[in-house]
Amino acid sequence: MEPSMKQQLAAGLIVLGSCCGTWADGGAHGGADAGVGAGEAAVDPGPVRALVLSAERTDADGSLWQRLDALRPGRFEFIHATLGEREGQAGGGGVLLDGPDRFTEFDVVIAHGRAWLGALSPELRHGLVGRVRNGGGFVGIDAPAGAVSGAGFEHLIGGRPRSDGTVGDVGVRIAAAEHPVTRGLPGEWTLSGELHGLRGIDESGSLVLARGLPIIDADDIARHPVAWEKNLGRGRVFYTVLGSDARTLEDEHFVGMISNAIVWASDAPQPDADGVYTLFDGISTDGWAMTGPGEFVHENPGEDGVLLATGGMGMLWYERRRFRDFELTLEWKNEQASDNSGVFVRFHEPPNSPWDAVRKGHEIQIYDIEEGEQMTGAIYNHAPATRLASNPPGEWNTFVISVVGHDYTVVLNGETVCEWTCPPERHGREGYIGLQNHSGPVRFRNIRVREIGSDR
Repeated sequence: MEPSMKQQLAAGLIVLGSCCGTWADGGAHGGADAGVGAGEAAVDPGPVRALVLSAERTDADGSLWQRLDALRPGRFEFIHATLGEREGQAGGGGVLLDGPDRFTEFDVVIAHGRAWLGALSPELRHGLVGRVRNGGGFVGIDAPAGAVSGAGFEHLIGGRPRSDGTVGDVGVRIAAAEHPVTRGLPGEWTLSGELHGLRGIDESGSLVLARGLPIIDADDIARHPVAWEKNLGRGRVFYTVLGSDARTLEDEHFVGMISNAIVWASDAPQPDADGVYTLFDGISTDGWAMTGPGEFVHENPGEDGVLLATGGMGMLWYERRRFRDFELTLEWKNEQASDNSGVFVRFHEPPNSPWDAVRKGHEIQIYDIEEGEQMTGAIYNHAPATRLASNPPGEWNTFVISVVGHDYTVVLNGETVCEWTCPPERHGREGYIGLQNHSGPVRFRNIRVREIGSDR
């Protein structure tokens, strides 16, 4: 018998990640509810402060909020929003939304049901979207049609749900099994409830986490996205068209997905004052995950720390954020010219293997003994490097990789070695970043990303 969702959480089987001295295939992932590697102290992130926009009181017996509390005891602080004349409906002990600055007091805003988003004044709507763009989180649970479209929230959630749907048994199929929101959930399951239709979703900027299964009668609803996530500015958004039916809110796997989504949405990485995201500074390995054979070793943790790639072929990838238009800067060092590695960009989905990044993203090659499209600085098998600009083995090299729109530019040690325009139909406009371990030891350090036009 499979362990329950609560048992899996308690046993550490469902995690948002882990910081480890060494990553190998099947290793843990990095994040707020992570396991901790040897020599690193666990940090209690404290409860997630969540502002709840819902007609269901947070203190109601048997409510979704109580189920979430039971799943992760002490992890959430749910605070009900009240809107003056709606205060009696929301229940006592809430926070009066008397101005847009109220949203800044919370890590994440949860909107559940059809009326609450539409009830917000234009000023409050602007405050909510602004909070997310500035690093806050948003979790939307079944706020269809009028509540979304009428209030102008399509850009916030990345889709356009409909009011109509189907009631009964709803099949759910996970589409991104390695994502922190869906990791540990069954690949497929059936729940009872209502599934709303969908007018459209921006799949170039959103990541579909789950789709409907064709066990329902309405063909236009079957297989469409039922849960997805997206970045909005510096913040994170999760949305599901499920959740209007009380039976859905009692489903163990659905509650587990919402629990994961709240933690994930509240934990967006933040750039520095210059808009730069530090993915690896030598000290922290938070946010990195391994797929495939071989390993990455965190050598000399501290300001002089490096990531050593050995064995393979595998990949260490940064799971905490997808990047759209950006400038990626990093340093790398090989020990001999035949050491083979690379840097992956813009693979849109969390990978099940390193080959997902090969097929669905692009690799900037590290391999000093090859020529053309497989030489250091080339975009592997797509665009050749103009010349070998690497320093001798044993010396550090600097990549500056710019990806803007469909244009790719690779600068190696101050020299532009590759420029290429990707055919628009080939891959998406947004994706993850990864480091390849292929053969021979290659070290990496000082990995940073500056986003260009990040408000989307």
